[in-house]
Amino acid sequence: MPKADRLDKHRKNWKTCLTNKYFSTSRLDKPNKTVVDTSAHHEAIKTAVEGWAEVDLTKLVFTDISGRSNNKTYRVAAPEGAEPKTVILHINKVGEDDTASAERERDAQKAGAEIFPQRLSADDSLEIVIEADGGNPVGADRTVKDFAEALASVHKVEPAWFDAAKEKIGEKLEALKEGAAGAPVWWFALHPVMLAGLSEDKLKEFMADFVEPISEAGKKVVTCHGDFHKGNVLEKEDKTLQVVGFDFMYAGFAALDIAYYLMVNSLPPPARKEFVQ
Repeated sequence: MPKADRLDKHRKNWKTCLTNKYFSTSRLDKPNKTVVDTSAHHEAIKTAVEGWAEVDLTKLVFTDISGRSNNKTYRVAAPEGAEPKTVILHINKVGEDDTASAERERDAQKAGAEIFPQRLSADDSLEIVIEADGGNPVGADRTVKDFAEALASVHKVEPAWFDAAKEKIGEKLEALKEGAAGAPVWWFALHPVMLAGLSEDKLKEFMADFVEPISEAGKKVVTCHGDFHKGNVLEKEDKTLQVVGFDFMYAGFAALDIAYYLMVNSLPPPARKEFVQ
């Protein structure tokens, strides 16, 4: 490929390169099989789960349900007869840049508590989080409409909670202070490694380089999930759906969340139309 063509390709795809850079450093090629001493969390679980006060901690069963990230997630089951039957334990890898992430998540939870799994306990850094069990992977009988309604429930959360996060981002990256409310740059700005090393001019270019959606519904600034796909939707015992995986939650154009779902899910044109409607 001629040098000029390679440079042009890079110019057009540099944002994709940034995304790949983030996922290569924060997500693993294979599921996370790191061994963790779960017994170290027995007392925290017993304290957090009211119904397990008399449970024999040695009989707790930990099932690793971690995805492709550096964090660990376990479904913890109590002995037969205890209620609730299971809870979820998150053991998160917390670095120096994650304080803002924890603050952002707490603000989001306050604004939209109804869409999150019930949090039973968490430390200030959110390194150890214990939640009510959100359910099991969705069945094949779930329709496109079901997923669309699940995403719509996230979009109903008032996006004002994200203002504080944008202000903190602007303190570190002055070029983003004037960023448009719905611009996709905020999705990238959630994680410092995504924009690390970019000059102020490149940041300004990034901030301005977007197309506002045409429809009124698409350009409405809403609370976006940021990583909405079937793997981040669970089915509860009562058959209602529970959205999980809010690491990339931010405020942006509704169309960005919809486009992300359509990008990561192979749907025929009629199904894509049904999801958008």
